[in-house]
Amino acid sequence: MPNQEEKPLTVAYWEFRALSTSHLHARFYCLLAAFWASVFVAFLCPQQAQAETRRISSTQMLRMLLQRNPSLLRERLTIEQAHADVNAARGAFAFDLELGLSLDRSNLPADMQVNPSLLSAVGDLDFQTLRVDGSLLLSKRFETGTIVSMNYRSWWRQQDQLDFAKALQGSQDPLIDVQNASNTLLFQVVQPLLKGAWFETNLAAIRQAQERVSMAHQQVKRLTSQLVLQAISYYWDLVYARQNIAIKRSALALAKKELISTLALIKAGKRAAIEKYQIKQVLAAREAEVLIAQDLIEQAETQLRILLHLPVTVTLIPTESPEQMRTSATLTALMRASMKRHPDIVSAMHALKVAQLGVVSSKNATLPELNLQAGFTFVGFGRKSSDQTTNVDPIGRSFGTMFDPRSNSFQVGITFKVPLDNRTAKNRLIREQIEIRRAQMQIMILRRKVALEVQQLYRNLRRAKLRMPISKASVVWAKKKLVAEREKLKADKSTLFAVLQYQQDLATAQLTIVKNWVDYQKVHASLLEKTGALLKAYNIVKK
Repeated sequence: MPNQEEKPLTVAYWEFRALSTSHLHARFYCLLAAFWASVFVAFLCPQQAQAETRRISSTQMLRMLLQRNPSLLRERLTIEQAHADVNAARGAFAFDLELGLSLDRSNLPADMQVNPSLLSAVGDLDFQTLRVDGSLLLSKRFETGTIVSMNYRSWWRQQDQLDFAKALQGSQDPLIDVQNASNTLLFQVVQPLLKGAWFETNLAAIRQAQERVSMAHQQVKRLTSQLVLQAISYYWDLVYARQNIAIKRSALALAKKELISTLALIKAGKRAAIEKYQIKQVLAAREAEVLIAQDLIEQAETQLRILLHLPVTVTLIPTESPEQMRTSATLTALMRASMKRHPDIVSAMHALKVAQLGVVSSKNATLPELNLQAGFTFVGFGRKSSDQTTNVDPIGRSFGTMFDPRSNSFQVGITFKVPLDNRTAKNRLIREQIEIRRAQMQIMILRRKVALEVQQLYRNLRRAKLRMPISKASVVWAKKKLVAEREKLKADKSTLFAVLQYQQDLATAQLTIVKNWVDYQKVHASLLEKTGALLKAYNIVKK
């Protein structure tokens, strides 16, 4: 046992270690908490580490749109689906191969009738039949409806047959083991003359699938044009928002400058103290306008970021100016181009062709069947029984006699089949005919709608051009008015509030010019989209 002096030392030792360990744990927990706090702050404020500013042109923006927009990438998959449908329709004219193998074993009498009294006389008889069948069918259907096939069939049969002579003599084994083998090679041609005949009917499904491929391309082109138009519109909205805030900040800077000079003049006793409050009121209004302009930038950037599938931390700065005049064709040429190239109209035309091809298929389904068929057959047969002295292989003999000139046959015939009640096909034909009328009406509606939209956009484009010189003249006169008002202020014939008002008029006139140019670019892009020339105008081509 430990003595009384050692016991307190032992307790103190463990107390010391425990105290030191707790301090280490506390430091570890503090470091761990600091680490997770930094991770949490970085998660809540990722902008500090991931903020990015991009200066982009309209070409760079459109390239990003085509590469990153998920809606466009998803829509492109419809083209692949349509091509798969074309391959599936062409599969109807591929080679078909059928293989068959069967085994049949039975203990029932086959190919004969046995007298029950005879059976009772000779005892129990076991009539066993074993048959093995194999077949190979290779066929192909051509675009004319012609079906060419090669059918090879081989079978072997082992059968117990009753020998009546032995049965009457009371033999204990009145059965004979008989083996038969046969090989048949059949070449056959079937040519439909009514239902399922000729190119127009049999190629209708493939042509329908090809038209749907064209429709899928037009749908992708339509979506691409719409997204490009949206991107261009958002781009010019961002250009306007950037120039708007620049003009607003310039007006705010002028107001602050005027406030400093006015305070100096008031201190010198050259201006009334009330003018200080007028300038502060204008200054507050212009600060509010800057905040509104900043909101416009954020809205325009958000729309463009969503379209380009960019993170929220990316700041976009456009590098192009809207002040560039673009060529435009006459209204007649624009109308003609829109009727010919608008994706909706072109897609509706393909839908009409699909419906017309559907009528062809439906009409064919209502016809009776009249088929001309011909075939040539090679037949080989071999036989062996247990009562024969010769050892002949029936399978080998069937192959040996297969191409014997005396062992063949030739068939020619005509089949005619009339459906008594073909209600399904007739109603499908009616449905397809209605679909044609619907497609024709859809084309008419789209042409009228697109024509009105092109006319309205053409008028808007002309009005935007007419507003250009007027807005430029407004800026010139606003500058002259501001200069004159400042001269009047120097001569104490005007007020500083009036000068600030003329500064605001000049800023509004400058902003009007930008707005007119932006509207012109957006209307011009919309007009190109309606005429189906927007993608070509921006060098966007199909791969």
